[in-house]
Amino acid sequence: LQQVASDWHAVADRQFRLRFFHWHAWFDAWLGTLETEPDAVRFFTLYRDDVPLAVVPLKSERRRVLGMPVRSLRLPRHAHMPVGDMICAARIDPAEVLHALTGFLAAQREAWDVIELAPLLEESPTVAVLAQLPGIVHVTREKTCDQLECAGDFDSIKSRFSKNFRSNLNKARNKLAKRENVRMTSVSGNGQLQPAFEDFLALEASGWKGAAGAGTAIALHPELIDFYQALIDKLADQVVINSLHVDGELIAAQFCVRTEAVL
Repeated sequence: LQQVASDWHAVADRQFRLRFFHWHAWFDAWLGTLETEPDAVRFFTLYRDDVPLAVVPLKSERRRVLGMPVRSLRLPRHAHMPVGDMICAARIDPAEVLHALTGFLAAQREAWDVIELAPLLEESPTVAVLAQLPGIVHVTREKTCDQLECAGDFDSIKSRFSKNFRSNLNKARNKLAKRENVRMTSVSGNGQLQPAFEDFLALEASGWKGAAGAGTAIALHPELIDFYQALIDKLADQVVINSLHVDGELIAAQFCVRTEAVL
């Protein structure tokens, strides 16, 4: 991963639409904390005339697909890595990248049965070409990835919500209006994130995700703490923690990563 860092950055700077899961630092944080088999992960880089055009991160593993044992090359997946993609410079056809990849694997006599490129966002150029590729290709919708457009003032944003959601927001606002000490904070950058992160961990572990509930809170899993800490250390200016305090007590928090105008 470190060997391809400069080429990765060169490709990402020309990415069609840069998202957090295209960052080299995102994969660096994941590989050093959450991946249990780092030696099984490879980063295939496509060049033309020594100019890097794409990076395809793939993990080799044996698994079952549709009930059949297969040798798989798949995009890295984890519960805390909800989406992924190839890293591909704009105006480069993903079909060309995949053709070069499979040709390279064949030349190397690499043994594989399936290549799994999931989960991709629908906006990814890769999605558009998958169904056009030769051979057996299976495309399925796994889940939705909701987004909230924040252009304009709050009233114009709220007007696009359903009647039921607007009603819920009004009830929440009226409830907060009855309290005298309501404070919303947003911090980013070195120095400010650490105390906010520790408060975030404690709050998450105090609810249904805690030890008495689902047991999925980040604070209960050292490798998850290390992953988010690595994101703070490597991406301090892109990490944002939003917090809501009422009467001096933290009641809600968000751990966010920001890419350009997207949080």
